[in-house]
Amino acid sequence: QMFKSKEDLAQNVRRAKDSKMEPAPGLFGIQYNPSECPKAIFANRTERPDLPECSLEKMGFVFPTSVSEQEKYFYCCGFDNISNFYEGKIYNYRQPKAPLQLYR
Repeated sequence: QMFKSKEDLAQNVRRAKDSKMEPAPGLFGIQYNPSECPKAIFANRTERPDLPECSLEKMGFVFPTSVSEQEKYFYCCGFDNISNFYEGKIYNYRQPKAPLQLYR
């Protein structure tokens, strides 16, 4: 059907309002995680050169001046858990690949 009635359009709007999107943590490739981000940022790449870079600054991200030096280490690339990080399963702001979960 090419044209919809006003009633059909109103019903579609109501249905859309009933749905919501809940992005997975790190959807945009940056996560805030004070316990895991420092581990990923300071991981020993001398022993494990295959580890992905997780420091946002080293990837070219510029923090606002309001973010303290210490707090910069609480932000990093996205990963579901530290084991996934060590397996190279990450996403970052250059390549956001986190799953998007839609709920109704």
